[in-house]
Amino acid sequence: MSILNIQDLKVSYPSPLASDGGGVSFELSVKSLNLAAGERVALVGGSGTGKSTLLNAIAGLQPFSSGEIEVMQTGLSGQSAIQLDRIRGAHMGLLFQSLNLLPFVDAVANVAVAGTFSGEKRKRAKAGQTPRELLLSLGLDETHLSKPVRLLSLGQQQRVAVARAIYGRPDLILADEPTSSLDHRNRDRFIEVLFKAFDTTRQALLLVTHDQELAAKFDRVLDIADLGGGPS
Repeated sequence: MSILNIQDLKVSYPSPLASDGGGVSFELSVKSLNLAAGERVALVGGSGTGKSTLLNAIAGLQPFSSGEIEVMQTGLSGQSAIQLDRIRGAHMGLLFQSLNLLPFVDAVANVAVAGTFSGEKRKRAKAGQTPRELLLSLGLDETHLSKPVRLLSLGQQQRVAVARAIYGRPDLILADEPTSSLDHRNRDRFIEVLFKAFDTTRQALLLVTHDQELAAKFDRVLDIADLGGGPS
């Protein structure tokens, strides 16, 4: 089953130096990209080649000038901001480099917030694990669950972030260099936790990284230059 399908995508940034607003300082091109259910794909490339831009476009956070992105057979072009929010909420989970947790609330609340704006996620969550059960399955113990996440260790916070991303079984997980600030030992622990979470699901994972050693752990490795991307 196709989770993500991209065809003839172009994302352009107008140059702020162009007096008529018509100049282009960056253009990302992706001829074709497909992810099937259960695939783990690493997207690599140098700085400034558009890896994060591509993830943002897939998430409906970055407008694109032409082509199409389909998530679960639903095209993103022409959708309103509200519709894009609904698509993202129903079908996607996001993992960020900075984790973006809510620091003053506990681990359970940080995970539960992922279902706040999506009825579909809440329905799927009811048929699966609760936030508490999900966190326990990823290695946190009961003493961690009621603490504000700012009091947890980095490894514990990473588990909370993974749980939030997969809560409600979104069809597609987008991860933007979530291990870039970690040493190799913590990087490997993080990926082990992430892959463990995927072992019992059929979600698709697209992870951006500059780390070739990490990328080698994935089912497929794609270089953004081979998709049509180019430097800024």
